[in-house]
Amino acid sequence: MESSIVVHFSEKTLALCVAQILHSKKAEHTALITLPPERGLCPYMVVATARNRIHLHALLQDVEDGVHKQAHELPKAVEGIHANSWVVLDYGCVMVHICTAEIRTLYRLEYIWEDSSVQYLDDCTCADKDSFENRCANDVRLTK
Repeated sequence: MESSIVVHFSEKTLALCVAQILHSKKAEHTALITLPPERGLCPYMVVATARNRIHLHALLQDVEDGVHKQAHELPKAVEGIHANSWVVLDYGCVMVHICTAEIRTLYRLEYIWEDSSVQYLDDCTCADKDSFENRCANDVRLTK
């Protein structure tokens, strides 16, 4: 009888992996936002800017495919799929916002919650990026 290994990602690891997928696919200004628990919202948001509508839809597909492949998770909901400026993927513990530069500038999602922590992948040094990328592989729990 063959046993299968299931990989369970922690909430933070899922957020880190989404951010890394977006960053690796040339999303701009990828931000990982940690929200305070007392807000009662999801613990993490990832926000990224697409260069244009084609890039936006490609990033959406890349996140869905990458998270499904790595974490065996599908989004609970996807909003704005027919829009050309902003899409949101809801993974329960992680909300993913991919938008154009105009929408990102208009809504300034990183600044809505003043008590949140924001980490930009673009601002990481090379060593930080390597560390950030390796967290996806290292922060998982294996179960049979």
